[in-house]
Amino acid sequence: EALRAAGNGRRVLVLGDMLELGVDSAASHGRVIREALEAGIEILVAVGPATVEAARAHAPDRKGTEVHCCADVLSANVLLDGLVVAGDTVWIKGSRGMQLDGVVRHLRGRLLSRPIHGASIPTGSDPTPVSVGLNAHSNAAAQVKPSNERLG
Repeated sequence: EALRAAGNGRRVLVLGDMLELGVDSAASHGRVIREALEAGIEILVAVGPATVEAARAHAPDRKGTEVHCCADVLSANVLLDGLVVAGDTVWIKGSRGMQLDGVVRHLRGRLLSRPIHGASIPTGSDPTPVSVGLNAHSNAAAQVKPSNERLG
């Protein structure tokens, strides 16, 4: 529900593996991907093997959602540098073991190093959307070759 109502800009979901799911992992990752696609988010970034597998399995159900698959947080950060623009609402969710807090720190670092009028960084606990106002330029993109793929 929160994804459906988030902001006026594009809705970006960065979803990492949920490591605590055990034997229900594949089905649970698939359900989360399916619900995100049904919510009509504009961009889905899958991070980690279980989430990437679920995203690939549900690629035919994209319904206009741009889906990207990343092996790890570093490649997700490089990808997001070229995707996230002013007005986007970014939702980040995954197990702590996936270290997606690195994505939050990366996006916050971009905001703080280049403040943009109207951009905000909410405080509080997860899963808080980070409303960002960023440009698509980053030193990291020039230094690191991303290991990601776009589905579709």
